[in-house]
Amino acid sequence: MTDESFEDFALRIERRANELIAQAEAFGARQPRARGRPGNALTNTVLEEFRHVVFEQDNKWPAWIDDVLHGVCNLDWYRTSYTEDVGVSGTPEKIRAGLPLSKLSLRKVFTFLETINNFTVGALLKVDERQARRYVQAAKLALPLLERGKPRREKDELVSERSEEDQDQMDQGLRDSSSD
Repeated sequence: MTDESFEDFALRIERRANELIAQAEAFGARQPRARGRPGNALTNTVLEEFRHVVFEQDNKWPAWIDDVLHGVCNLDWYRTSYTEDVGVSGTPEKIRAGLPLSKLSLRKVFTFLETINNFTVGALLKVDERQARRYVQAAKLALPLLERGKPRREKDELVSERSEEDQDQMDQGLRDSSSD
């Protein structure tokens, strides 16, 4: 590659990078609209638990969190009409044509946002307003389930942190009460 062609190549790359930066800044500068009905705004009450998993446990997600997010994400968020397709026996069969939401994106929403609304989700995930609305609705559905699972997690941690002496004392107490 000659010096002139390399300089042309570098200029094209720089020009394209500047265009992409301008697009990203314009997308991030979008302000919420002040008309219409007020949007959904959720307070993220499981933020600390999600940050604990990400930053202290190296993304080792508990199975119950994964189950909740998997169930919520696999709902038909696109309200696609059912299409007819030929079934195994050759008869028309109705199948779902929708795509699930991304579990990783929903995890990001719960990990990084204190207030979950269309604007903050769109800015975090870099998606349009309609897609952000789907993630807000998914978060609204998953939040009570995640809150219900939270005490179970804390109880499990308390049990695992007990010393062996405490466990021996509890076992001894159970044996004494059962021999009565």
